[in-house]
Amino acid sequence: MIIHLFDPMQLRLELRRAGVRTIDIASRAGVRPCLVSNVIAGRARSARTEAAIAAAIGKAPAEVFRPPAYRQVRSADAALN
Repeated sequence: MIIHLFDPMQLRLELRRAGVRTIDIASRAGVRPCLVSNVIAGRARSARTEAAIAAAIGKAPAEVFRPPAYRQVRSADAALN
């Protein structure tokens, strides 16, 4: 399975194509619109917001956003033990 990761411009384009605004995503996720914008731009991480953004374009969060770095570190630590 190929995982497609979107850059901010691609993500904004997909949201526009879907007719979804950041304020709509914020309302569904129960967060402020500025957080949605920051997550799209890659300046913030929020699992709930990432899930809402991905759902708005019909994707799974893993298809849109990179996994958090701490998960990769923990996996590497487990492999060392």
